[in-house]
Amino acid sequence: MHHFHGQARDIQKQNEEQKLTQFNTQFTVYEGREDITIYDILTVINLAKDNNAKNSESENKIIVNIDTRVPNPSSITNCEEDTKKTLIENLIVTDRESIRMDGEEFKGLPTYTCKIGTNSTGRVNNIKFTRKNN
Repeated sequence: MHHFHGQARDIQKQNEEQKLTQFNTQFTVYEGREDITIYDILTVINLAKDNNAKNSESENKIIVNIDTRVPNPSSITNCEEDTKKTLIENLIVTDRESIRMDGEEFKGLPTYTCKIGTNSTGRVNNIKFTRKNN
């Protein structure tokens, strides 16, 4: 009987680790990339918002920061909804206005890099996007 109890515990631990990996992968796929646009960031913001609505524990909440190379980087997830919407809309407008053109050749939207932070359990809880100098 003791043997089965230990196996059940091991299976439960493996399932929890798999769920954690699946959860984290939604965010870690952006780490190390150099081609992230505001639209990718919006995807992450929405994932974080959904997560934060489902979790009452502050340790499991996700903070998304965007360093747009302006004096006050924005912590999007800590804002009130109206402020958040305005910040995002302003970022989209700013990025669209910053579309890089070289003669007639389209150079694309400004891009960002991403750094991921985790809590003590290894769960993603902090995501920082930094606009590249482009």
